[in-house]
Amino acid sequence: MTTPVDSPKTERMSSTLTQSGVAAGSSSTSHKLDRKGLRRPDQFLAFVSQLFKKFSEHRQAMLVVLAVLVTVAAVTAFWTNRQETKTASAQAALFDAQKSLGEELKKVAVELAPPVAPAPKAKAKGETAKTETPAPNVNAILFTRFDVEQKLPETVKKLKKVVDEFGGTSVGYEANLLLGDLFFDHGESGKAVPWYSQAASTTSVSFHRALALQSLGYAYENDSKPAEALAAYEKALGAGAADLKGDLLLATARSHVALNDQAKARSTYDQILSQMPDTEFAKTARVLKDELR
Repeated sequence: MTTPVDSPKTERMSSTLTQSGVAAGSSSTSHKLDRKGLRRPDQFLAFVSQLFKKFSEHRQAMLVVLAVLVTVAAVTAFWTNRQETKTASAQAALFDAQKSLGEELKKVAVELAPPVAPAPKAKAKGETAKTETPAPNVNAILFTRFDVEQKLPETVKKLKKVVDEFGGTSVGYEANLLLGDLFFDHGESGKAVPWYSQAASTTSVSFHRALALQSLGYAYENDSKPAEALAAYEKALGAGAADLKGDLLLATARSHVALNDQAKARSTYDQILSQMPDTEFAKTARVLKDELR
């Protein structure tokens, strides 16, 4: 029986296999170590860990910051609640004034209404005919001339109180405007001026400002003060209220006519015709322009 002899080829193959096995094992081990070494820590956990570390290092400063934030939140909540309470109080006061207005206007309507004769009917001997008190018709006196402060004392008092207590708010603006309207509508344009002026100066809303200035212009115009009316209309136009532009331009031209400035009146009418064609304002401007000398 012959004993196999290791040939150089066999030795090489054995050596190669051994080296390959070692290399493979080494490569596998190296691969696992590399993945473990390259593994990244969770960023959120790292952030939280870093945050707690900083908090522990600057605990006192962080507590101060936290206290400041809590204080700011409390002050903000208090201020918001106070503003809401103030708004509710203002609206309630204005509603009360409007309620008084309705009641006082009914009384004035009865006072100013002509007596109504009763329908003819048979009457007993010695009985005289009686007049009947008409039902109050507030609409019939909406633009009737009378002394507002005398006929509507409680309303005027309450509206002035709203203006004094809530000036600069939207409710204060409404109270100013309502006072101006009461004086203007009942033939006291001069007394309407300060209320319209105050309404215009205490609102930051462009349309509200333009509306108050337009009303101010009407009051001046009705009080035979065209120069002051013109100034009010021009300021109203400057407020940029597009919805009022047509009326304001017509009022501006009307003021120029009252001041005997035909050229500026004509120029204003031309502005309406060019900027607002095919509107009722343009039709009116064309007619009034033709009437100029």
